[in-house]
Amino acid sequence: MQSKSAKGEIVDLSPQGCRLQSLLDIHLEKEVRLQVTFQLDEGFAEITSVGVIQWKKKKGLSDFQYGVKFTGDAGLKERITDELKKYVKK
Repeated sequence: MQSKSAKGEIVDLSPQGCRLQSLLDIHLEKEVRLQVTFQLDEGFAEITSVGVIQWKKKKGLSDFQYGVKFTGDAGLKERITDELKKYVKK
C-alpha cells in the first residue's frame, strides 16, 4: 500500500535510524516502510532514506512517536554521519 506524504519531526537521529514524531496514527499490523526526507539545517544536504518502523508510542494527547530503522547502505550511513558532524561544528 502506498500513502500520501505527511509531515513529522525527527526527535533523534543516528546513521542507523531515527525517532520520528507525527500526528499520524500508523497501524503496525504489518511491516510499514517509510521514505524519510530531511535536512539538518539550511545549507545542509537533503537526505532521503527508506526505513522500517520498529516501534510506536503515544506521546501527549495527539502525537505518536515511531522508531525507524534505516534500510540504506553504508553510503547512506556515511552521508548522515558527515552531515551530523558538520551540524555539530556549526
